[in-house]
Amino acid sequence: MSAAPAAQVQPGAASPSETTPFAREAVVAVPRGPRGQLSYGIPTDLETRVEVGRRVLVPLGKANRRITAYVIDIRDVSATDFALKAVLDVLDERTLFDREMLSLFRFIADYYCAALGDVIRGGLPGGLNVQDARRLRLTDAGKAAITDPRLAGLEDGMKVDAAPITLRRLLHLVDDGLITIAYELERPTAVARYASIITAAVPELPDGIRAGGLPAQAFALLLAEGPMESSELSARLPGATAAVRRLAAVGAVTIDKKQVFRDPWHGAEVHAHPPPVLTAAQARAVKAITNANGYEGFLLFGVTGSGKTEVYLESLRIALERGQTGLVLVPEIALTPQLAGRFRARFGDDVAVLHSALSDGERLDQWELIRRGQRRIVVGARSALFAPLPRLGIIVVDEEHEGSFKQDETPRYHARDLALYRGRQLGCPVVLGSATPSLETWVNSEKGRLTRLDLPGRVGDRDMPEVEFIDVGEVAYAWPEALLTAPLVKALEETVARGEQAILFLNRRGYAPSFTCRACESAVECPSCTIGLTFHRRLRRLACHLCGFQTRLPERCPKCQSHLLEHEGTGTEQVEAVLTRVLPSARIGRMDRDTTRGDALTELLDAFRNHEIDILVGTQMVAKGHDFPKVTLVGVLQGEHSLGVPDFRAAERTFQLMTQVAGRAGRHDRPGRVLIQTSQTEHYALKAAQNHDFLAFVAEESRRRRRLGNPPFGYIVLLRLDALDPKDVSDAAGLVARTARNIATDVALDVAIVGPSLAPIERIRGRTRYLVLLKSAHRNDLHALLHHLVGPLSEITGDVKVHIDVDPQSLS
Repeated sequence: MSAAPAAQVQPGAASPSETTPFAREAVVAVPRGPRGQLSYGIPTDLETRVEVGRRVLVPLGKANRRITAYVIDIRDVSATDFALKAVLDVLDERTLFDREMLSLFRFIADYYCAALGDVIRGGLPGGLNVQDARRLRLTDAGKAAITDPRLAGLEDGMKVDAAPITLRRLLHLVDDGLITIAYELERPTAVARYASIITAAVPELPDGIRAGGLPAQAFALLLAEGPMESSELSARLPGATAAVRRLAAVGAVTIDKKQVFRDPWHGAEVHAHPPPVLTAAQARAVKAITNANGYEGFLLFGVTGSGKTEVYLESLRIALERGQTGLVLVPEIALTPQLAGRFRARFGDDVAVLHSALSDGERLDQWELIRRGQRRIVVGARSALFAPLPRLGIIVVDEEHEGSFKQDETPRYHARDLALYRGRQLGCPVVLGSATPSLETWVNSEKGRLTRLDLPGRVGDRDMPEVEFIDVGEVAYAWPEALLTAPLVKALEETVARGEQAILFLNRRGYAPSFTCRACESAVECPSCTIGLTFHRRLRRLACHLCGFQTRLPERCPKCQSHLLEHEGTGTEQVEAVLTRVLPSARIGRMDRDTTRGDALTELLDAFRNHEIDILVGTQMVAKGHDFPKVTLVGVLQGEHSLGVPDFRAAERTFQLMTQVAGRAGRHDRPGRVLIQTSQTEHYALKAAQNHDFLAFVAEESRRRRRLGNPPFGYIVLLRLDALDPKDVSDAAGLVARTARNIATDVALDVAIVGPSLAPIERIRGRTRYLVLLKSAHRNDLHALLHHLVGPLSEITGDVKVHIDVDPQSLS
């Protein structure tokens, strides 16, 4: 390992042998700080507590701001080092990550060009770290002058970053004696929860405690039912707190502190399900996976409804029998209570769940139970990859083709690819499952890097649904405002009449995607993003789906002041409203981000499963892994919608989405039917989806990608630059592209530099965005260029932010 730069006291400081008392130093990685590693001296009284894998509190910079850092190495202090700052405190009594996990963190930092501290931070439960934050405090003079307009919007204790005025104006207020600005240590938001456990310490009520009194009643309850949390005892026996103190004073009870764990299932009951008899294809797949000798990568390729989840469950059961643990990664959008419940129904309280809907405290509790070995199976979204599972025996990545496995913020890792890396690292099998594998995964199976396991038919030999096109170039919309044709509505009517259910898919939420002026033909745009505002009728508001901005409906056009404003286009909210009028006897539900917050998702899915809803209208959330026995009809309102995205993966995503949503129909004893409304009936992605022909799609898509050198037949890195000033980011992007070209020429690297160009969405949150694409047929050349470029980036871009995305899943 290369030497870590010392955290210096000041330039020209004396060497440790002359001025420092430290014999040992801790090499640390800092989150959201310097990319490099820093060294700090370990005071004698902390030497036994500082270990690799623990967090320490250290001073950073000239202001000695206190921050959390992660210890990644410990070594003797070298006489050539500068004088070291000291570690201030150790924040953990045990290690948070071991050497194997640190090795994974280092690989991620290197491959994805991310700071090691940011990688480690992303691999640990959120809310753990402490650090100094700049806060402003009102002085006595400031409190007396609180009505001063210069203090408008300022609050005592407010973070400087949250202040409604610039830092320069804040510093003027400091000079005037109205406020102070100082660093204050912020506490973690994720903390363990403890409860008082009351236990009877003697077999009989002691002398001096009156029979029949409250202390005697509390004692009798504890004798009868055993140890009890103080909160439960107080709920059962109001006034018990004072009674417990009285009992403790005479030695009748003991009071102990015990960690209690928050319930991520929120009291949901577990209904055990016995495993079904496996089909021959499922049994072969399980045998291959569980007979793997060490690492082996598998592609479980099965049509929708073929029983891939049952293969996962049986393979996990065998791993548990062997004393091992298991990890199941699923896309965040597919991690519904139904899916997690299937694992819990089979394995009960052995299952931990990790996803973004958990609070920091709930996630910390799950992580701790996993670390203790009290949860041997983890089901979670991409960050569950870092769960501290001991003796990991199998890793499953379900719906491996999903783009959401790629993180869209630093570090921009792909969980599927890292699952394969971790499997190699630990010597355990990794199963990638999908009915529509990504082209990258399919090519890897063709090259022998993955063993393909086929589930060619649905469980019970059920037929795949019949897929039909409704050509909207020939069949007019009967209800154009909702994109509904007469044949589709007739099919819905017949389905409901038979006592069956239907799903309607439109990947656009809201009532209408734009609010337009008929006079000047301009759409009302977000003030911070170059995108039209979406009309949400129930809220009577316009909203930006990128930055979250909301506003009331304008009475006049912001550009020409005309009153001729109207909504334009169709979203799921409008489809729901129109269907309610067109089919008044049908019960209509809607599933999108607006209707599934909190517990609403569970309630909606339960209502549909219990047939309290006949037709479910939704975005891509309805396509992800659901199994509803009575769904026999799926309607797609705009099959070509995603083909218009300016991305080389647009056709692949369209094929996957059409196949996945069609797979919700006819999964049980009733045949399924799928109607796709589209104006592009001859497009190869849609034709392949209609014919359930994955191989035909792969053949055509591979031909097109190979010709252009796009992944998986080439490699790309996307540099995204953004800044508030359009000229600053334009200049920086041009300089980055020129620098990259010069490096490629000087080092003789076979890398093409494309751009700079404005991003498809030019501005988000007020920041103008540019793209520079690095492309090569050779991964080593691409990474060599990248590592040469990382150093100069901060010097040549200044305040412009640069985001490095290796193997990007989106080019926007």
